[in-house]
Amino acid sequence: MKRFFFFVFLLCNYVHAQNPQLAHVDLWKGKTAATQVRILDSLSKAVRTSDYKQALAYSQQGLQIAQKNQLHDGVAKSWLSVAQAYKAKGLFDSALIFLDSARFEATTYSLKKLMPEVLNAEGAVYMRKSNNTKATSCFYEAIELANALKDSVNLQMAFNYLGTVAFYRDDFLSAANFYRRSRNFVDVQNKPEKFVSITDNIGLCYANVGKYDSALFFQEQAVKKLDQINDSNLRAEVFINIAATLLLLNRIDESKHYIDDAFQIHQKRNNGYGLVLANHYLGKYYLGKNDLPTAIRYLEIADQLANELDIASQKKQTGIVLAEVYSQIGDHKRASEKYAKLIDVIQEINKDENARAINELSAQYDYKEQTQKIELLTRDKAIQDQRIENDRNLKIIYASVAVFLLLLSGLFIYRFIEKKKANRQLVEQAEAIALQKKKIEEQKAQLQQRNQETMDSINYASRIQRSSLPSLSLLQATLNNSFVYYKPKDIVSGDFYWMREKIVPATSTTPERRYLYFAVADCTGHGVPGAMMAVLGSSLLNQLIAGPVVKQPAAILHELHIQVVASLNEDLAHRDSHDGMDIALLLLDLSTKRVTYAGAGRPLYYQNGTTELQTIRSDKYSVGDTTDMEQIQFTQHEIAVLEPTMFYLSTDGVVDQFGGPFARKFMTKNLKEMLHEIAPWPIEKQAAHVQTVLDTWKEGHDQTDDITLVGFRLG
Repeated sequence: MKRFFFFVFLLCNYVHAQNPQLAHVDLWKGKTAATQVRILDSLSKAVRTSDYKQALAYSQQGLQIAQKNQLHDGVAKSWLSVAQAYKAKGLFDSALIFLDSARFEATTYSLKKLMPEVLNAEGAVYMRKSNNTKATSCFYEAIELANALKDSVNLQMAFNYLGTVAFYRDDFLSAANFYRRSRNFVDVQNKPEKFVSITDNIGLCYANVGKYDSALFFQEQAVKKLDQINDSNLRAEVFINIAATLLLLNRIDESKHYIDDAFQIHQKRNNGYGLVLANHYLGKYYLGKNDLPTAIRYLEIADQLANELDIASQKKQTGIVLAEVYSQIGDHKRASEKYAKLIDVIQEINKDENARAINELSAQYDYKEQTQKIELLTRDKAIQDQRIENDRNLKIIYASVAVFLLLLSGLFIYRFIEKKKANRQLVEQAEAIALQKKKIEEQKAQLQQRNQETMDSINYASRIQRSSLPSLSLLQATLNNSFVYYKPKDIVSGDFYWMREKIVPATSTTPERRYLYFAVADCTGHGVPGAMMAVLGSSLLNQLIAGPVVKQPAAILHELHIQVVASLNEDLAHRDSHDGMDIALLLLDLSTKRVTYAGAGRPLYYQNGTTELQTIRSDKYSVGDTTDMEQIQFTQHEIAVLEPTMFYLSTDGVVDQFGGPFARKFMTKNLKEMLHEIAPWPIEKQAAHVQTVLDTWKEGHDQTDDITLVGFRLG
């Protein structure tokens, strides 16, 4: 270990030799060595994000001065400063090496006040490497030490980092809670920049759970405070986050100047991580404007930078958007390649986290076990010493009164033997109980680990399943007046909605025609079995509409039925005859405003203005149902859209949901009344009303089934 640190020291001297020109040398002339180290550390912080090499040179100069004067506190702080410079550049493995040196120096010379800062820095690096398990361990250890030292600065920092870890793990409400706790330690007057950063993060958390009013409330607080701060990096960070919220709200044009402002700042300061975010959101902006070539260009730049800097969380986010866009433009090869890389990234993150977590738990267990053994050995030795002393006293007594107490001593000896035997039995029983307890604890740990692995797999499957659904931005870009109420019963869902656009090019005799396929399906079961059926259904629909021919819904359902039966099991005797899905499938001719519908177990509702709600009943068959299989034929209906018309598709999870004051099903009658009432309303008001009605109805009751309700206005 000493030779390793000596090697690192030589390396630092070498790097310093390559950067000999340090500005502001006159600042520390005549100052003490400790003051010089502090000045160099401050200079390094000032240029850390804009000039990595200069920052590193300042830190290494401070390290040389501290080592020369045997300032152990200064040495530890300088190692920490070097590590922070490498972290700012994105060289995380190098940063961890120097953080280990800082931790060694602080531990060796009992620099307790410095340890929380070192632990926070170490956790931040692990967080950037997407090792959230290791990062969380560092932050909680920092909190424990900072509490004992009443160190509000590092308490604020640790809670802030824990919020970021929770954010990266998509646990946004927990993240908001951690950020609030962090903000409690901020002195707003003296540290307005920290108040701005944390307040902005709280807003971003609410944006990601759909609470956009709360998100904008906090983010606008942060923007107002920016005028008091001369920090362009912080300005860029806040502007990127408020742009993200505006994009989620579909306020696309408002987001543009925030993104452009942040992009210029990051480009000027050559901030790699900031440029990843700026290019990512520029891509999402042009995606919202339906300018797919420009969107792809910016997203590919963001993806390339994220891979170069090895920022796993951003590789995942940009990869998901790119894969969806490739799929949208019909470039299925690139989409498949991107999905494959995305799966590798997520699996590698999870694998690294789990392996490290297991190693840490194992180390903690071994330490506790060894401690318990030492305590038992110490206790046994004390008991043995006491018995020897008792025996010595007994021998003296026996020698003194042997003649007079012969019978009495015999009785004492007999009782002593019996007591020793009873004690031995108690010890054996205690050992047996301890062994059994240990086995039970090991079994419990194994069950918890297996359960966690299962939940991690299901959560990952949920993210993949949701990425395969049309995004709300894509749906609203294709059908401007549309909404989706999608609520799985479990983490993954047996419901799915599906959309694909097909364009028939113009010929010498016919103009270009635009068609849109849209479907809502309810697969057998829910949870994992239902989700597997949903993935199968979505994949088969993509295959069936491939090619230049515009197939009609009834024909597609018939082919889908045959494919589902064949995919589930060629031997029909080995599966339930009712496995499959209920589905409503529409073909929208966007050029002629005609809608063609075919349904298997799911109806179509539509309404012109304030007229009565119309219902087209579906065929009684389900796709994949092998009952009377040869007789299954699907009926097709056409609707001419002569005026603005609302169309609604839903799964039976809506009408089957128990709730209300009498714990009854919602029923088709209530659904129709609700749809008739809201059909003339603006689409945003419809979406809010549907969510309020269904959530209020279900309140206090378990969700019965997966729920999907989609509405859109055509014409």
